[in-house]
Amino acid sequence: MILELAISSSRGPLPVNEDMVLAGDELLRDQFVSRRFELDAGGKFMVAVADGLGGGGAGDLASATALGRLRDVVQRMPADLDPDEARMVISDWAAETHAALRALALEAPGREGMGTTVVGLLFCNGHVYRFHAGDSRLYRYRQASLERLTADHSLRNETGDARVASNLLTNCLGGADTSWLEFAELAEGVAQHDRYLLCSDGLHDCVSDAVIGAVLPAEREVAASTLAGAPLTTGGHDNCSILLLDVSGLAAQEP
Repeated sequence: MILELAISSSRGPLPVNEDMVLAGDELLRDQFVSRRFELDAGGKFMVAVADGLGGGGAGDLASATALGRLRDVVQRMPADLDPDEARMVISDWAAETHAALRALALEAPGREGMGTTVVGLLFCNGHVYRFHAGDSRLYRYRQASLERLTADHSLRNETGDARVASNLLTNCLGGADTSWLEFAELAEGVAQHDRYLLCSDGLHDCVSDAVIGAVLPAEREVAASTLAGAPLTTGGHDNCSILLLDVSGLAAQEP
């Protein structure tokens, strides 16, 4: 399997970019990069986007801490995990990261409410898993059709009331007493020429799914940079981080 990535971000008026991106072993912020990976049938690979929250620099610390710990967990974990084992490993990471962020929030003034959203894709031992906490999103573009694969952990989504502010979260890592991680295997797996979009809410707060779907057919680097810059043209006031992942090179399937 060949995985090709394009990562882009844009800076809103906020003084610090609180987003962080994980691609394999790399932690990336405020960068435009392209990467290509070849994944063996029994291999492992992780991509994730985190969007920190909390004043005084706490948000950027939270997202970096969460994805740094995730990178270390993936590096250490065996590549032959079955689905139950993969769920346990990532769930344990989420619980331990939540506790670590809660502890960091007590170490310095101004870190009240310190936490982060996260959304990720884990390729492991022939399986593909999605996970998220908060309102960072995962989309799949397949055969000219866009599908959102995550549901926001937000008050607006859970009440169905569009008048509710979009940034009122009901779940994240850190930030509150309790936290949980939504984790599931992609029921249909991945298909040849799938394109996956992971993004922070800086994109979907300002750009509709219809516009996202219209941009995604473009060449990968062009689509990534266009989506990252789109919120700035619509008056967005948040940082925006984009990770596009294209799937190809799948082994031929038996009829």
